[in-house]
Amino acid sequence: NLSTTENVSCSPGGDGIANYYISNATWPLQFKITPPAPHDIVNQKIYNLSQGFYYIEIVDSNNCYARDSTLIAKKQVG
Repeated sequence: NLSTTENVSCSPGGDGIANYYISNATWPLQFKITPPAPHDIVNQKIYNLSQGFYYIEIVDSNNCYARDSTLIAKKQVG
């Protein structure tokens, strides 16, 4: 579940963050982030996102599959 996002500070940016929450999964997990982006499994964050739409796909060791998406937008000024 992609729960919250931190939007980019300016267009096109590169400082956006998506937070995700994993529950009821059996480790180890396999991740696929489209388009590819750095991620931190322990803190459950995807970093350095530019403005745009992102998908995260997760497969656990029991071959249970989950997919979610998020939109990183430009921060509102003012």
